[in-house]
Amino acid sequence: MERGIAIQAIKVFGNAFLLRVMNAEECLKYVLNPPIHCAALGASTSGQLDDDVWFAQRFKPFGAEEMDGLRKIAVTAGPGGLKGPALEYWKRDVEGR
Repeated sequence: MERGIAIQAIKVFGNAFLLRVMNAEECLKYVLNPPIHCAALGASTSGQLDDDVWFAQRFKPFGAEEMDGLRKIAVTAGPGGLKGPALEYWKRDVEGR
């Protein structure tokens, strides 16, 4: 926030693909580990929102090994093990396709 710019985490659950291989708490812990200022979360029920708040309130940073372990799990979430921008298959490419 040094320059008046905040970091916001979005797509915390990778459009629900990450929930195929990780639970909501693992996704949130992974996202909250780097220095961020807020995270936008989607919830279908008030119970899901309650869980998200509960996880965030009890957050303790992961070590390097735990983060590496979650990265290895996360890349298996998408169809065919997609990762990074490819996981966001619904977006158009630079040619507008």
